Amino acid sequence: MVGALAACGTTSTSSSPPTSSPPSTSTSTTPSSTAPPTSASPSASTSPYELHEWGVVDVASDGSPVELAAGAGRIDRPMSVRKPVVYVRLLDGAAEVTFGLRVALSGGTIVEHYPDATFTGGGLEWPSIIARQAHESARYGTERSARRQPRCGTADGICEVRELDRYDAPSAAGLDVGGVASGLLFYRASVPSVALPISATRSADLTVHVTATASMAGAPGSIWRLSTALSGPWPAGRMVVSRAAFPAAGASVDLAVGTAVLTRAEGAAELGQALTALGLTEDERAAFMAGWGDDLFGPDDSSREARDQTMPAPRLQDVLLFFLPEPAVDGIATLTATPAPRAIRRAFLVRIDLGAVSTA
Repeated sequence: MVGALAACGTTSTSSSPPTSSPPSTSTSTTPSSTAPPTSASPSASTSPYELHEWGVVDVASDGSPVELAAGAGRIDRPMSVRKPVVYVRLLDGAAEVTFGLRVALSGGTIVEHYPDATFTGGGLEWPSIIARQAHESARYGTERSARRQPRCGTADGICEVRELDRYDAPSAAGLDVGGVASGLLFYRASVPSVALPISATRSADLTVHVTATASMAGAPGSIWRLSTALSGPWPAGRMVVSRAAFPAAGASVDLAVGTAVLTRAEGAAELGQALTALGLTEDERAAFMAGWGDDLFGPDDSSREARDQTMPAPRLQDVLLFFLPEPAVDGIATLTATPAPRAIRRAFLVRIDLGAVSTA
């Protein structure tokens, strides 16, 4: 991925924060049966709340020969940490909890956030958040309010903050952040490079060689390769999938172009299993699909919106997908809450663009 709404300008985390301005108008393996990972044990905290977060680490294709491995799992390509959304869950019948939250990046810049926050060295901070049982939805992300707001000031011209109403989770706590009512916290970051536990190369015959450069313990599901129109007479928008179990650290696996057709419903169901294993609730899973379903699997054919489209939603032609284990998420961005919550549940999907392929 302000005033009373959001900071929408590109902000270097190593420099002084700019003046805030308001936003404008933008496997199939069985999930682990063990409890989802947590980053704070109940014995270490007396504060009755949890933080639940989801997001996507988008690794872009730069048009050069596909070589995603550069050193120990470091992918030296532009990355975006997209749509990280944080919800608060009150526990033990608590009516209200006040806490502070800091987001610290391992590198890069904060591009957008909501609500207004204080920029710190290497990240940003919401120093005082009041969470209450009564839920508050983000209100300004609608088309009507977007038309009333000035042009977005992000460097990439994308305003994901406009979409926040789509990511509402009605069962989450309502938040008061400096007088701004919301149902969530949001930030988006641009990261120049980051160490990932999976590296990959694609050969001339389109086989992708995947290596685990670190342990994937705690990551649910499997590695997916989603491909569109790489071989065969696939209709526009048809997507095929191949899957492989996570290799052990230092081991590798090859993924050919898939032959099994994957529907949106099937893809959503499998992603939902992984999100459940990582500790997200039903409405948080639905919010994730609202943010990423079209990008990953195309529009919902049962919806009127989809039927009215004359062109299918654009999607990347050849990608790898996998969820990160929690230590790898912390290596990209850490969340520090004071007082500490009972648990922090983080579900981050990595999407590696393998690059376009000529099918002529």
